Amino acid sequence: MANQKKIISPEDQYLYMAIFNYDLLRSSKLNNILDDSKYLNTSILGNKDNLEIFKEVGVDNQMSLLSSLYSLFVLPKENDIFKRDKLLVEINEFLNKNVDIIGENTYNDNDLAKHMRNAISHSKVKFLPNSIIQFNDELCNKKTPQKKSITFQISLKNISIFLEFLIRKSSEYLNNKYLNK
Repeated sequence: MANQKKIISPEDQYLYMAIFNYDLLRSSKLNNILDDSKYLNTSILGNKDNLEIFKEVGVDNQMSLLSSLYSLFVLPKENDIFKRDKLLVEINEFLNKNVDIIGENTYNDNDLAKHMRNAISHSKVKFLPNSIIQFNDELCNKKTPQKKSITFQISLKNISIFLEFLIRKSSEYLNNKYLNK
């Protein structure tokens, strides 16, 4: 029997694309693609001014980090990978060990995964000096008249470790689901 093409669910397509995009950006940096004349001659960025700006910003900037976190951590929220309790426990264990809570956590919980996801999805992320990233999650609406909030910080080094952890877990999940059957 011939190999049949596997149908990848739309939810899992997000994970594949997020991993691919991260790897593409990482490979572009490692291979110095922005200085490659072949790339420069075929780029869709339009003109030399845009290319110079792109080279100045680089491929490993704050936006690519946020984009990767959004793609790997926010979008797949309803995906099977995050419905597994063990993964969320691991994520919260990592975050609870590696973040500093600033001020009071009026949510009175330890679900930093939920709060980080909310902060990323609502653009409540700041890049501070000394390679520190700050996340803020706030809740204030008619159902919850008393404002709840949490602000926490994590080092760039630790958010990079976290991102690589998400990529590894996503890859394992996808490989088990589509390749190991």
